[in-house]
Amino acid sequence: MEFESESIPSIMKRTILLTSIIFLFIGGFSQTNNPLNKFLGTWELVPGTLSSDPMPEEIDPASVTLKVTCTLADDGYSVLCTYQGGKTISNIPFQSSGREMLVLDPNTQMVYKLGLTHNGSEKVDYEATFVNIGKGTFDENGDLELTEYIAGNDPPAGKHIYSWKKNDEIHEYSVYYDQDGNKLTESFWVLKKK
Repeated sequence: MEFESESIPSIMKRTILLTSIIFLFIGGFSQTNNPLNKFLGTWELVPGTLSSDPMPEEIDPASVTLKVTCTLADDGYSVLCTYQGGKTISNIPFQSSGREMLVLDPNTQMVYKLGLTHNGSEKVDYEATFVNIGKGTFDENGDLELTEYIAGNDPPAGKHIYSWKKNDEIHEYSVYYDQDGNKLTESFWVLKKK
């Protein structure tokens, strides 16, 4: 059988083009409805908004800095956030850095989180790295509440809530517990979009 009007390479090119257009349309449509898009951009800690219970006496709250940059991954359902921060403890500067990946399951609307945080200081021989894992959902107000675990710890270490009071402000709340269920820390801070 012969194709008189079109060659096979021409048909393949049109099929690939049509498939690409459909994929872009579907992907673009789903990304605009993705609640994780609220994280996109660069955010910085609003000075004076950090509170922690307990706040160790040796930490100067005014010295705490945090900058977070979040980008959408190619799949349209994942957001990668990188962050840099610092604080002064007993007049010694400490640096923090890390990454978090948030993934939205489009079928269940469940959000999964995997994060890696590194804390350290060049002035003293101190380094600490931990992995946190979480999962949760967006509520009717669009706030995200995650149950979080520190890798290697069981039961859940606590919860983390991301709340948008304005489009350009994320209010974050976290609480962590020890193995016996006693509260270790409770913190609140505000990030402002830059």
